Amino acid sequence: MNFKVEIETTWEDFVSQNPPTTNNQFIFRGQLNGYNYKGEFERWPLMSSFNREYKRILSFGRFISQRVENNNFKRIYGKYNWVKEKRIVEMGLVERLLFLQHYGVSTCFLDFTYNPLIALYFALAPMKVPDIGSHELNGYRNDFGNAYLSIYKINCDILVNDICIKEINTSQENFNFEYDSYWNFCYAVAGANIGLLHKKDILNNFENRNLNAQNGCFILYDNINSSGFIGLEKYLEELAIEKEVCITEPCITIYNITWDSILARSRSKSNETIKDEGLFTYLKNNNISGETLFTDHQGLKYDLDFFYEER
Repeated sequence: MNFKVEIETTWEDFVSQNPPTTNNQFIFRGQLNGYNYKGEFERWPLMSSFNREYKRILSFGRFISQRVENNNFKRIYGKYNWVKEKRIVEMGLVERLLFLQHYGVSTCFLDFTYNPLIALYFALAPMKVPDIGSHELNGYRNDFGNAYLSIYKINCDILVNDICIKEINTSQENFNFEYDSYWNFCYAVAGANIGLLHKKDILNNFENRNLNAQNGCFILYDNINSSGFIGLEKYLEELAIEKEVCITEPCITIYNITWDSILARSRSKSNETIKDEGLFTYLKNNNISGETLFTDHQGLKYDLDFFYEER
């Protein structure tokens, strides 16, 4: 059985094959993908915002110890009104990192969700759809060529039980001190720090309503020490090969959905007996929107950018 499989599909088939469930065996992450400096479309690797922005200029371990660790954070940022209002100083280190990440601070935590519809939402959120587009004979748009978004589905049971990825507990007081030694020592096949953090393990001493609304969980993936600087999907595959893991189902399934196919069909080409519905409308009708997934200004920002008139 292949560790990783790719499926070219439609959003309708993806939704029908991956209904929302209370089973936390699978986690999902959506990415729009984009274009390189040559103007060529390419799929983005699963890489943290911290590693993308800092590359090898600054390590995440040093960032934690210098700026986010309890004493330094309180000394440098403790007087900020927003920090005091949200009681960020009182949070545990991992809680603080996750909270700040939801407000735009780069970390090595990759956001995932247990809900496949929410993964679709975040894959689409950065998309900018031309107001006027052209349509093929079947009624679908053809503005974006071969561009596609990707939904990553990861089997947590295989991660933990077969590949032996460590599960993170937010109560770890020495998380920052262990980061560069203990974590790297345990899972250093490609020189990466990695761990899995389930929603159930995140402490409830402080409100993180966005995390709850987004049904979120995280994979800590710091690839700063890797010579290849590879994405999480490739790293896990190489790790499975190194450990000679034998599995009966894929650990990673990547669903690729073309940008054009996610938009509603032209009315002149739609089915007269079955109303064609675009993905934007489908998500909104299923209460997947900035209004429901966020509790602050970010929800309004996403909705102002996101929902397009489909007609």
